Amino acid sequence: MALAKGPLTTPEATGLNVPGHVLIIPIAHTPVPSASETEEMESLRLKLTKFFEARGCHAVTFEMHHSDAIHSHWQVVAIPKAKLLEEEFIKGFAEKNMMLEKRDPGASEEYCRVVLPTGVYVATLPVRFDLQLPRRILAKILGLEERNDWRGCVQTEDEERADAAAFRQAFESEDREVTQPDPETSV
Repeated sequence: MALAKGPLTTPEATGLNVPGHVLIIPIAHTPVPSASETEEMESLRLKLTKFFEARGCHAVTFEMHHSDAIHSHWQVVAIPKAKLLEEEFIKGFAEKNMMLEKRDPGASEEYCRVVLPTGVYVATLPVRFDLQLPRRILAKILGLEERNDWRGCVQTEDEERADAAAFRQAFESEDREVTQPDPETSV
């Protein structure tokens, strides 16, 4: 996991005191992760979802799956629970003449997959596709259109280090609480 360079979210938009935009990236830089890498990525996505849910936010995950990609990665973004997500995503994809459907992707399909609290949504990628479309939709939902492009919100190295330390401390401490056995009930 890594925090996003040029994160979409801000503490004001999410209400979080930790960064709300995380990338899950397999170590092997390939367009398609192996089965074990996908399993590990899904495990991390579920932990992030639980982490953000405990802080009053939904976790929205999106990925592009296409053969020309340099490497696979999933972006996980915290969105306050009161925000409408499904409607905005379907509308945003429709504006680009794409159908976002509630379904799993096909085995050989090139797609954009969006995981919302209401399920998994997939759109088949056309020949030319705006790779930033899911980010643009989330920016609109959050009222942060000025953060559409990650290059416009790059942080200093000191800000990145501080965010990483805060996120690591909160995430790892919660992960330890979940995975450590209760001394009162452990055998």
